[in-house]
Amino acid sequence: DDWSLSQVEVSVPLQRVDLGDAKWNDSVLAGNLLDVANFPVATFVSTRVAPIDARPATVHRELTLHGTTRPLCMELVLNKIARYPLPPFRRTAGFSARTSIKRSDFGMQSWRSLVGDEVELRIEAELVRRDDHDASAKPDHVPAETPDDEPANP
Repeated sequence: DDWSLSQVEVSVPLQRVDLGDAKWNDSVLAGNLLDVANFPVATFVSTRVAPIDARPATVHRELTLHGTTRPLCMELVLNKIARYPLPPFRRTAGFSARTSIKRSDFGMQSWRSLVGDEVELRIEAELVRRDDHDASAKPDHVPAETPDDEPANP
């Protein structure tokens, strides 16, 4: 129930980015854009989580991308907490987060007129409790509109 006790850390191995076209992937991952040879991972680390109400919150964090770390705020929404319907029947929580950044703030100047400078970042996450050995155990907080027998669907 207390969002302020939450922490968020996400690492994205950029060499696994798939934009749907092999040649476009190669172009974006090359030295003039993401430069994954020198900066292979993007990292998001929360510094504070501030609740808005029972489901949404604002995550204050630092984004490290292309060798540059900058403060960033993301809107975070708890989509659902439920018992996953397939074995091992663990409690699962689904979250969505989003924000926009300017590539130029992270030192990426190439192709700004072609692909734009502003980029929307979205994180869709499904988290499973590691210590949930009892499939019938209830989490500390389940939103009233979340049926217990449906899977999380972030």
